[in-house]
Amino acid sequence: MLGLVLGLAPLPVADAAPGEYHEDTKYGYKVKSPKDWGYVPMGADEKWIAGKWLSDKGYTWTDPDTNMGATFKPVMQVIVFIDEVVKKRGVEMEEGDDGDVWISLNNPYKDYKDFLDQTYRGGGWYVSAEEEAEHRDLRVTQYEIKVEKLSHTGPKRIITWVFHTEEVDFAVQFEVLEGSYRKLKSDVYNCLKSFRTIPRERSLTAATTGGRKKLKPEDELSQEERTAQRKETEAIAHRKASEGLPDDWKVKEMGRFLVLNHADEKYAKKVVAHAEAVWKWLDKNFDYVGKGEYVRRPILRICANRDEESAFRSGTSWGNSLEIVTHQDKSAGAMSWELEYVNTRLVEVWFQHRNRDLYSAMPNWLSSGFRQVLGTARASGRKLEFKVDDWEREGLREAVREEKLIAPRDLVQMSRSQFWNNRSASMQAAAFIRFILEARSKKTRVVLQNYLTELQVIVAELNEKEKQDRASGNVDVPTAPQTEEEEDEAFKNRSKRFEEKESEFLTMVFDRAFGEWSDKDWDRLKKTYFKSVE
Repeated sequence: MLGLVLGLAPLPVADAAPGEYHEDTKYGYKVKSPKDWGYVPMGADEKWIAGKWLSDKGYTWTDPDTNMGATFKPVMQVIVFIDEVVKKRGVEMEEGDDGDVWISLNNPYKDYKDFLDQTYRGGGWYVSAEEEAEHRDLRVTQYEIKVEKLSHTGPKRIITWVFHTEEVDFAVQFEVLEGSYRKLKSDVYNCLKSFRTIPRERSLTAATTGGRKKLKPEDELSQEERTAQRKETEAIAHRKASEGLPDDWKVKEMGRFLVLNHADEKYAKKVVAHAEAVWKWLDKNFDYVGKGEYVRRPILRICANRDEESAFRSGTSWGNSLEIVTHQDKSAGAMSWELEYVNTRLVEVWFQHRNRDLYSAMPNWLSSGFRQVLGTARASGRKLEFKVDDWEREGLREAVREEKLIAPRDLVQMSRSQFWNNRSASMQAAAFIRFILEARSKKTRVVLQNYLTELQVIVAELNEKEKQDRASGNVDVPTAPQTEEEEDEAFKNRSKRFEEKESEFLTMVFDRAFGEWSDKDWDRLKKTYFKSVE
């Protein structure tokens, strides 16, 4: 059996007031942050980030080509590189006496520059200066890094001092706009110079190693066992997300969600109301998908604003499959993109728990259409209303004007390449699904259920066949390419095989779902659907 590892949650760290010392007894350091910079909570999986602060003030850069402005708030981070963890890079596997296999994911970064190379998403960067120095008897590597290309918020400068201590290196990093560097320079260097080591609460190696939790593959469990395991991992995920939050964040159970809120209480209730409406609608209308499977309760993390959300997402967080991160969008109305994002993430969480294989196998018309339809749905009392946003409305109008509406029979058989090469296909898929949901004809109303039911059966059949093929050794493993030409040829063959299998798969689902449909049935559906769009 195969087990996965869940690390223990990091120890909560007491945050200091802006401009005062922040002390971390887990890692053994203290440092000052600039005045009025707020502490940013980190993801539960961010094992390499020990602290993160965001400026209260944004600085604007104007693109000289477009004359459009972009605002960026400076960020300060403390990144840790523990000697014993750095040595154990990669994946570590250990087989127990009972045959269980433990998998541990170790630190993938060998040093600060490697960390930056793998995690920095702000644009193309290069080291403009690197010096060795000493600070309070500590050896320090001082970096100045320039970001001048591919940065949508403007050229930046990163100033980092890496303090080399016993057992761990501390990288204290500041990222600022190049145009604001002179204003912030004294604050940046005052904070860097404030760095001190302090006694740790316990052994660093033991603290970072933590505990492990073995999970069994879900396909080896009964539904009852899956439910029990999911509830257990749900509790762990909720606990880890709640710990170590700054004092001004509120943690509250709201409906079926754990809400981590740094926005207005009123806004949080609005987000939860929409999420609850979407969830109930999915439960009611798609009960036949993975019937009886337990869906873990998501975590709604609501940041105060976009900058805070961006700061939270920066760094090493790989993301939690249960966590939905958003921010309070004060400038948007009912059709806020943030509410749309929350809704679409809920669709992902719900379907992946009910039947992950089914969700992965959904053709593009179905997966894209669902995201758009549910994304723009809004709660009205206890009901869910399906809105049409301006993007979809204009796309449909253009398709009608250019006589490029796709007939339903063709839409449900479109391959991935055909779908994405048609710029209005996503909008048309959403319009078609919305049409089915609101249809009066019984034959039309069951289209989605028939299609998803057959898709579910076929995916299960294919999975079972794959298991049997592997067990019998009847699996064709191509020879690894040895030259660039062979690699190009292998890529073409893989693409060709995928297209062939995709075509066979789509045809199989279509034939089973619509086997009793006649040409007249399709013509009638096309006529009614086109009339609803036009």
